[in-house]
Amino acid sequence: MNHLLIELHYLPSVEYFKQIIQHDELHIEACENFQKQTYRSRCKILTSNGVNTLSIPVNAKGRFIQDVTIDYSQRWLNDHWRAIVSAYNNSPYFEHYEMYFHDVFFRKPSHLFELNVELLSLSLKLLGFDKKVVLTTDYQKEIVSSIADWRNKIHPKKLDSSRSYIPYTQVFESSEGFVENLSIVDLLFCEGNYAQEIIKSSI
Repeated sequence: MNHLLIELHYLPSVEYFKQIIQHDELHIEACENFQKQTYRSRCKILTSNGVNTLSIPVNAKGRFIQDVTIDYSQRWLNDHWRAIVSAYNNSPYFEHYEMYFHDVFFRKPSHLFELNVELLSLSLKLLGFDKKVVLTTDYQKEIVSSIADWRNKIHPKKLDSSRSYIPYTQVFESSEGFVENLSIVDLLFCEGNYAQEIIKSSI
């Protein structure tokens, strides 16, 4: 059995789920320190104005990932939801999945880790990925060979041109063509039940 070890992301990218589908068991790094300017608290969607990065404001005092709280004093929640609706309201499958995501967001989980767990669980369910998910109980710098260590390998500043993605029809087509590796919501809202096959074909 091959296992994947990776940190939690906010509305993870297609690449994140490409890695999940290639492994039997998913291990989530639950004992790390929070890192700024990573996908732990941000994601990318495609809007009429191009790619838009949505970033969650957090209180990271102490920095332990499970202690990081979300700053609801800022208007990020309404801004993020408005941006998602504006970007995908006309997509073929938005009405099928809208309320699932809306319910998670507007429960207003107090912690970033909690929100990301809920969004990951929902995305796995909608994609039809039946994977065992395990949270780590301590931080290990060195990992045994039976576990693929993908911590910090999917990063806004670490672009890998060797990774390939199957194009699909997006709501707002870029002048440069298909925009790859956006948040999973882009693929789900645009392709619905076909999302799983598109991810498999991208491997």
